[in-house]
Amino acid sequence: MIKTLAGMFGLGIAAAAGILGQVSAPPALLDDGRHFVAQLRLEPNADDVLFQATGLDRSNQLMETVVHAGLDGDATLDDWANLHRALAGQAELATERGNFGGAIVYLTMQEAYYNALESASDAALKTAMLLLDMEKRHQPEALSTGYGAMGDDLRKLGRGDEALEAYREAQRLGAAFAEPTANAQSQGWFATLWLKIVETQIQFENLDAARKETDRFLAAAGTGANGLRLRALIASADVLVAEGHYSAAIDAVKQAHALVNDRDPMSSLNLEVSNVAGAIVSATLGPLDYEQAMATAKRMQAELGDVFLVEPLAQASLLVRRRLAGDLDGVLRQLTGDLEQSRAAGDKFGQIQAWEGLAAPIRDSTAGTIRLQRSNRRSILPAPCFRRAASPGAPPWQGCTSAFWTSWDRPTPTPASSAKPPSCSRKWSRNWPC
Repeated sequence: MIKTLAGMFGLGIAAAAGILGQVSAPPALLDDGRHFVAQLRLEPNADDVLFQATGLDRSNQLMETVVHAGLDGDATLDDWANLHRALAGQAELATERGNFGGAIVYLTMQEAYYNALESASDAALKTAMLLLDMEKRHQPEALSTGYGAMGDDLRKLGRGDEALEAYREAQRLGAAFAEPTANAQSQGWFATLWLKIVETQIQFENLDAARKETDRFLAAAGTGANGLRLRALIASADVLVAEGHYSAAIDAVKQAHALVNDRDPMSSLNLEVSNVAGAIVSATLGPLDYEQAMATAKRMQAELGDVFLVEPLAQASLLVRRRLAGDLDGVLRQLTGDLEQSRAAGDKFGQIQAWEGLAAPIRDSTAGTIRLQRSNRRSILPAPCFRRAASPGAPPWQGCTSAFWTSWDRPTPTPASSAKPPSCSRKWSRNWPC
């Protein structure tokens, strides 16, 4: 019987939960598991002998123990490497048992962990291709998820055109097995995939295509309060940010935020809205003039302040623009006041934020003092120490004192009669070509 896309997703989640839900394995069992995994050759015929000798159930238990150790918070790089070998072995064992659905789950987890643990996109892509081959032969109804994973990996590797091809094939295959608007799960899957297509077009600077794709996305979503429309609005906001239309982007984010029923700020939908809102705040730091940037950040605070991280991001944006405008004293006064309030309230996190905020204007102020000191020094020291002598053939260091060279880490003063310095230090070459 053909499984639905939602069913396949649920199978993967159940398998992952089974591994993550284990208690820590006894040290002896983990040692046995590592020894077993080290014997894997990751070649089906050779590993079949090992599976048969050990016992199929025992083999799976040992490998699952190693996978669980690799997901521990204290896992090392060796633990991660063993995790990947164990998952490859589990996929082989599931295939040998004729459990192709299980093999697909293990390969899906393998691809996900390459990305989540090590950001190893090349290895993840190779796994996605193995997954795709397995799905083609044994579960064609799951092909759309395989193409989606391949698109993610290709996008991370900078292969935008290939990523878009993979996403569109996933879109086509998914539509053959489920209507995009059939139910909430279907809407979420198709909407996420469509949003990835728009994001990829933006990432690879094809804004015309992204705008046309978003228009189709919005038209397909209609006006209903469903998963399709929410992510279509996020896609629209993404495009508007890329085009520099920040006010319209804020409007789109507000509409999307209004459609989120989950009040948990860490829910996936709220985080998606937060990501776009954060992108608006970050984007306004540079291209807008001071008044526009300040107005945009204040509007974000007023209208989207309840979105996760928007309030602190907008506040940071305001401080940065004030600092860039030269209001260092005002910024220092505000942050010092914030620090005192956090201390009085016993707010450790607030104190950390205030100290981090204070570091930037102090750094800027210190840098300005250093530049002033250098400027003063240059006005005192003889000109040839900093610029080429006017008379042809005159050595550039003529007239410099030994004290000057000592302060610049020169090993010995250069005699005025020398044709060139005996050795070129890094600081010398900064002022003069060696």
